[in-house]
Amino acid sequence: MGWTMTLDNDQRSIVQRILAKYLDGQALDQAVELWRYQYSKKPLQELNYFVFEIANSSELRSSRKQIVHDLQHGLEHDIQQNLNDEQTHKSTQAFESKAIRSSIDVALNQVEVVNVAHHSAFDALFQQLLQSLKGQNELMVVLQEHLQDSQITPQYQHAFIHYVQTGESLAEQFYLKDVLSQVINTLYTVMCDYFGPMKSDRYMAQAVAQIDRQYPAVMIKQYL
Repeated sequence: MGWTMTLDNDQRSIVQRILAKYLDGQALDQAVELWRYQYSKKPLQELNYFVFEIANSSELRSSRKQIVHDLQHGLEHDIQQNLNDEQTHKSTQAFESKAIRSSIDVALNQVEVVNVAHHSAFDALFQQLLQSLKGQNELMVVLQEHLQDSQITPQYQHAFIHYVQTGESLAEQFYLKDVLSQVINTLYTVMCDYFGPMKSDRYMAQAVAQIDRQYPAVMIKQYL
């Protein structure tokens, strides 16, 4: 049996209180909102993935295991208070806590491998779409205008423009599903400006098909 993270104000307060030991300001608010919308209803074992996304600075990477442990302990304690059979739960909780702790190292390593493939897949897709736009007049101006018209926050707009201009790697926190979907949609819209919908659809389909062959586990079509 795997405990599930269910969304309520008490659990949100628990997550915020625990993360406040490691994050503050906007970083803390964004982390709590990420948990609320993407992880609050998922099994506790997926705390590893949540912590991997938010603890992306050099000073926090070494604290990932402790953050996972703190969140797990806090959320499990909240669940305990709502169980009718306290004695039965204590036995179950002891067993599951031991199993989850023993899997943390393995899970974090797996997340590293998965994220490397995930990031590489989207980098390859971006490069293919940008290659189709190479040489178009005032491309950076048009791209910047469409990014500003999108729902992408300014920090991600600037990060992507910098990526296009310099080729430098995007930060780990850029690879959120909503951000990636919006960037792909923006690139498609830019392509439509230059080539029209039919030709743009063909360019997009060719690029996605190639990425699917190279990185089938990423399932890139879910982002379109």
